[in-house]
Amino acid sequence: THTRSLARARTHTEAHTPAPAQRRYAGFFNALVTLNSNLLRDRYIARHARYLIREYRILVYSQYLDAYKSVMLGTMASAFGVGQPFLDQELSRFIATSRLNAKASCDAPAVS
Repeated sequence: THTRSLARARTHTEAHTPAPAQRRYAGFFNALVTLNSNLLRDRYIARHARYLIREYRILVYSQYLDAYKSVMLGTMASAFGVGQPFLDQELSRFIATSRLNAKASCDAPAVS
């Protein structure tokens, strides 16, 4: 049953989540909302849903940032289809905990 739940979640993820490798970040984030809802419905995986979604976000932020020496926060927010304040807060948290290998600029809204 637990294995079946994991297989079902994996199948749903692969079928309904646009690949970040295709650089469709906004679509990927929208798919994460659906994935999160589905994970929360599964009694075995629900307790891990928050962790899994956070790890997906960290991976895709890393992939995006690896392609640039520096990027403006507004540009990145547009690519992900989120607001700049949300992205600023989230990136700051991930950078502060060393989950993202990046630096946030205090002078300009940029990440490098």
